[in-house]
Amino acid sequence: MGLAVAATLVWLFALWLWRRVRGAAEPTEVAAQPDDVTGSAATSGAEAQTATPSDGNHADVGVADGDAPGDGEEPVDRRRSFLHSRHWAVLAGETEPHRFLLSAFEKLLAPGSGSRATGAGHYWHLVDNSGRLQLSALVRKGEVLEVLAIYPYAETANSWPMHLERIDESPDGLQARLCGSSGGAHFAVFDTLYFKNHGHYAVGEVYDLQVSAIAYQLEFDEPAEQSSGLSGFGALPALSSDRDAAEDEIVFHSIVEDVFECEFWGIELQVYLLTLLHGPDGPLRVELYTHPSLTERRFAIGERVRGVAWLFGLWPDPRATALAEAFKAARLPN
Repeated sequence: MGLAVAATLVWLFALWLWRRVRGAAEPTEVAAQPDDVTGSAATSGAEAQTATPSDGNHADVGVADGDAPGDGEEPVDRRRSFLHSRHWAVLAGETEPHRFLLSAFEKLLAPGSGSRATGAGHYWHLVDNSGRLQLSALVRKGEVLEVLAIYPYAETANSWPMHLERIDESPDGLQARLCGSSGGAHFAVFDTLYFKNHGHYAVGEVYDLQVSAIAYQLEFDEPAEQSSGLSGFGALPALSSDRDAAEDEIVFHSIVEDVFECEFWGIELQVYLLTLLHGPDGPLRVELYTHPSLTERRFAIGERVRGVAWLFGLWPDPRATALAEAFKAARLPN
């Protein structure tokens, strides 16, 4: 009964909320696209160049509704690239987010940065290893160090047991969102380590995902005593006409359980601990990273809030090694 009531409440306020927050989220669209980071980055003793990939990820791949391959034609790949510009809402105060990300990536590669890496062969995942919310990059090694995507990364104790129902991959098969259910709720989570773990997934199995969230907008909701104190969330595509909305983007309401600050590359962020759903298998809880400009104010413990956010996470623990050690073992440019 509680889940049904929570779902109903989400539907009642979601459309109104999205109309209000969509305009506030638009400034994040100027951040770097998942694969448009180009330039050169200094490393120890030499120069590791970065180049744009040639897999066509800059455009959505697909055909119009009703179209189908003709006789003798190759099947059309309907997979879409990931708009990571939407996920960098923590850079809302930056006038040049693209340049900000490039500069941070160069520092990530610098000697003594403390950065770490995990992967094998041609593909590696680099993380700055310097805070709660981290900058990460998916790279391909070769004559140059090719940057395929830059997106937020976090490790957390908040675990969601997801029954895996579907995997939505990017056109190159290196990135994906995991779609499934937990506690009666259906949702998706962008997998920050998909390229490394994809061979271990099997549809129909249950995986304990570490889940975090980036807020697009956060505002005050009605007092808890007027809403039975329930929490809930729903997928943004079902509640919005935004053609770029994805299943790992959600509309939610909840009660603040904790709030504190953290720093991301010199940017002060607010972090809210929220339970998005009280399910039969336990709470689905996240740490929500929020830029202060995207909130009405700093909310206190016990206050009820609502907003729009992106879910991201990983499985299993990364077991990353020091970046310098990884470069040496994989003979990456250094």
